[in-house]
Amino acid sequence: MRVCCILQVRTLFSNDISKGKEAIPIVGVNDWDDDRLEIEDAGASAETLPLVRDKFGCPALQRYITEDERAPGIPEPEVPVLPEQFKDDPHKYIAQLNGGNLPYELASDGKTGILGSSMAMVYECGPWTGCQLGLSCPQAVTQRGCQWRLEVFKTRGRGWGVRSWDQIPYGAFVTAFHGLIRLALRDEDDEVDDTFVFNLDKRSDFSWDNQFLEEPDRQRDVKYVLDSTRVGSVGRYINHSCNPNCWVQPVLSRHGDRKMPSIAFFAMRNIPPMEELAYDYGSSYIQTRLDGQCHCGHAVCAFAGPSSS
Repeated sequence: MRVCCILQVRTLFSNDISKGKEAIPIVGVNDWDDDRLEIEDAGASAETLPLVRDKFGCPALQRYITEDERAPGIPEPEVPVLPEQFKDDPHKYIAQLNGGNLPYELASDGKTGILGSSMAMVYECGPWTGCQLGLSCPQAVTQRGCQWRLEVFKTRGRGWGVRSWDQIPYGAFVTAFHGLIRLALRDEDDEVDDTFVFNLDKRSDFSWDNQFLEEPDRQRDVKYVLDSTRVGSVGRYINHSCNPNCWVQPVLSRHGDRKMPSIAFFAMRNIPPMEELAYDYGSSYIQTRLDGQCHCGHAVCAFAGPSSS
């Protein structure tokens, strides 16, 4: 008996879209058409780069970055001072900042830091603590960058997406969303393309003492936003899903300004290889930015029309 096997042709158009800026290359793949993700790596500062759109009308990334940049006039955040009583054991202070416990536990592999659940804000062990372990510290998870083999690929009908060649365990840091830190504009809705913009603050569904809020905190005074319109990282290509496998986590590591956290993605469950990564953009974004048209295609899509059955 002859067994026939049909293999999908995978078209690799980039060995590394980060052009060596990430520790692990991020490949670019398109199995559907001849579209290519072109990142020019423009050397100009983000605020002087023109707004360039791709053929679908979305802002095109012009420079890949692995650290957030600040717009002119945005002050450099203050570095915390480790209290004297914690000089011999800075992790005790990190635990205190996180409500009494260190945020990360080691996975069974002995190297992957696991965050048990989402928090209002995660405080990591940073250079300011004087920790002798440096970036190898198990409480400095996001500062080591992405540790998975990711690829950006062309989806069917939803633009570019991201998936991993590796299995990512529940609670593991997946990757970051980098961009330009700028002031939040009060007239943001009308004047600025905020397709790739994150409000910088704690999670809206948790109080500062990490109590889950049944109703999101909509009274937050957001001072800054993280704008990945022109400069950014692989995180900007992660799509929305009404049944996501990642959550968004604000993190403080190198400074203590709670109005200017880093934005990280963590795995909500064990994510098998080649499953598309996704997080929940929120109903407000879908309603106002996408006119209520969600394209996640999941069976539990919150915006799908009534079933024909």
